[in-house]
Formats: sequence, C-alpha cells, structure tokens
Amino acid sequence: MDNLGNLITLSLAIVTALSFALLGPADFLLVALAAFVLILVLLKPLYGLCFLAFSIPYAGILQLAPKLTANKLFALWVLAAFVFGAMIKKERIEIFSSSTIKYYVAFHLWLLVIFPFGFINVDNIRGIISKFFLLGLVFLIAAMPRDFKQFKVVCIVTAAGSAFLGMYTAFFGMGSLVGEYGTRLAVGTNENVLAHALGVGLLLSLFALRGASKRTKLLILILDIFTLYGILLTGSRGTWLALLFSLVLFPLFTPEIPLKKRLKYVFGGSLAIVVIYLGLTRYYFGQLGQFVGARLAEHESITEAAGGRLDYIWPLYLEKVFQKPILGWGAGYTFNLDIAVHNDFLWIMVESGIIGLGLFLLFIFYCLKDILKSQDSTIKLQALILICFLVFSGLTHNTITLKSFALAVGALCFLAKMCNSEEKTSEGLAPL
Repeated sequence: MDNLGNLITLSLAIVTALSFALLGPADFLLVALAAFVLILVLLKPLYGLCFLAFSIPYAGILQLAPKLTANKLFALWVLAAFVFGAMIKKERIEIFSSSTIKYYVAFHLWLLVIFPFGFINVDNIRGIISKFFLLGLVFLIAAMPRDFKQFKVVCIVTAAGSAFLGMYTAFFGMGSLVGEYGTRLAVGTNENVLAHALGVGLLLSLFALRGASKRTKLLILILDIFTLYGILLTGSRGTWLALLFSLVLFPLFTPEIPLKKRLKYVFGGSLAIVVIYLGLTRYYFGQLGQFVGARLAEHESITEAAGGRLDYIWPLYLEKVFQKPILGWGAGYTFNLDIAVHNDFLWIMVESGIIGLGLFLLFIFYCLKDILKSQDSTIKLQALILICFLVFSGLTHNTITLKSFALAVGALCFLAKMCNSEEKTSEGLAPL
C-alpha cells in the first residue's frame, strides 16, 4: 500500500507539473479549481445540487453550444456522483412514494412513446433530449435532500442566486446583461425566462422561513427585495402578475389555512411589492428603474398587451391542435413553428395531444392532493402558492421547458414525498 500511495503521489505531482508548464499559471488555476469542485461534488453531491440551484438564472451566459449549457454537463456529474454514492453506501433512492412524481414521469414517458409517430428532425431529437435533462433535475431535487433541513438549504441557495443578480444590477448596472430590447434585463437568455427563474427563487425562499430565527427571516426578506428588483428589471409583466396573484390574492381563497397565516403572507407580499414599485416609479433606484416605471405605466389595449398571442400565435397553435388532437405532433415540433406559444397548455397539446395534457393535469391534481395532506399549514400554503405561480405564469409564457420550472417541480415532488411520509408515520412533521 505504501508503494501504491507513493506511486499515486508521484503521478499527481508529474501531472500537476506538466499542467502548470503547458497551461500557464492563470489557466492552471482555473483547471485546478474546476477539478477541486468536481472532486468536492463527488464526495458531497448536495454541494453540487446547491450550485445548480444557484446557477439557474445564469444558464444563458453558461452556453457552450446550441441547447447545451455548462450547468447541464455539471448536472450530469452531480447525478452520477449522487447515484454512485448511493450505490457505494447501499442506500435506497426513494422518490416514488407519491403519485405526484409518478404522473410527471408518465408525462415525459408519453412524449417518448409518441416520438416515432411525430414530425421527426434534428430539432425534435434535441427537444426530447432536453426534456429528459429537465426530468433529471426534478429527480435530483426530489431525491437528494435527506430531510427538510437540507431542502431548506437548497431553497436558501436558490434565493441567494436570484437575489445576487438584483444586487449586482443595483450596484453595477445592467451593462451587457440586457437582452434584445436593449433595456430589459436578460443575462444571456430571454427576459421572460429569466423572470420566471427569479420568481421561482423568490417563492422557494418562503420555505426557508419555517423554523428560522428573526435574523435569518430578515436576511431572506432582504434577498427577496433584491429578487423582486431583478424581476421588475426584466419587464416581464406576465411573471409580475403571476407573482401578484399567487402571493397577494391567492392566500385569500385558501380556506383550509388559518386566516392569520394567510393575512401574514398577503401583508408581506403586498409590502415588498409596494416598496419595489415606489422605488422604481419614483426613481429611488436611479436611472436603472426608469424604463420599468414607464413600462408599468403603459396603457395598452388587451390585444396590444398580448403581443400577438390573441391575434395569430394562439390561433396558429389551436389549428395545429385540431389537426392532430390525440397524439400531437411530437416532442420538439414547436421548434419548427419559429414562434413561441406563450402558453404551457397549448404547447402540451401541440406536442403531446390531449392525452399528454391529461397526464400533465393529473400531475397537477395529485400534487395538490399530496400537498393538502400536510399537517403543517405553513408548508401547505407555501406549496399552494408555488403551484399557483407555475400555473398562472404558464398561461402567458412557455415555462414548462425551463430549468426553473423543473426546479419548482422537483421541490413540489420532494414536499409531496414528505407529506406522504408524514401521513404514513402519523408523527406530525417528524419526517420534515
């Protein structure tokens, strides 16, 4: 063993010396840092999951090739590290204790089943692969956290990733982070895509409030304010309205939750939104917020505000639905239409037909059913708010194909798993 250890040490020393000589100091440090992170993730896969959650809003600037980002490759490494670690420790990976994830997986398997019967080209193949990348992210979020404490860590890191973007723009401006319109925050992707990611980060931060100290709650509130600032800089009114409804209006219509708790979320959400709104419209944030105030003040007709959805986008997709209503056109077909649908339910029907829509609605139904089993009214309300946001943001934007959507679904699947475990053990919130 001593000889083997000496041989490994000598080999590492030789590789290190050659790498330093060939790459130079700067590149060598970068490679060494990457190697350190990969080894760390191999030993502690949860750290890798936290990095993925943090990096969701920044996927647009991590682009390596069309439809391939650095965090996708990193996610594969995290997945391999997690599965390998479970095999070494002989641990069982349990995620199918609830019907929520079963129907989400069934929805993706249906896309695979109908794939040979659809319109097949390179875009379709790329589309089906990307959907299973998202399924892998859902699996990681749902399966990796061992308990609610670890889940809260993932939520806080996600919130920090979203808030960091708002902090950066508040102090350094948007600069090259603007999108195609030249004034809206995009960070290398579509403005609405970024807004959805920030919205998910905002809502996941609510789960970290449970059992937190007053200082931690204050920190989360500060993070959320910067996240809201970032969302408003994207100019995504659909995401803004979805947040407004889910945070402020939706809690009023959930009678199973104690009124005091519902009013707390209504007041907190309203206060944060008002602070950001006044800060932007009165230019407390400087020139960065001026275009947001102007955009919010725009008085458009419904048709103009819809951006073509009512005029020709949704009619085009409805025509495709009527042409192949049962099976749909296959995963990735919408790439061939060269125009985003801006509606999750129409997208599902075009690509997977009515059967696919039925499986997706069953996923939503069983997610609600599992969440409502929770004996903790706070967790129940926060999860319902997240579901509400996903549904309503999906009415005006195509969100189901986003990493942030998969992140939120993974969180809901984890909560559904915990709620089922809670019901089976009849020990209150012991599993959480």
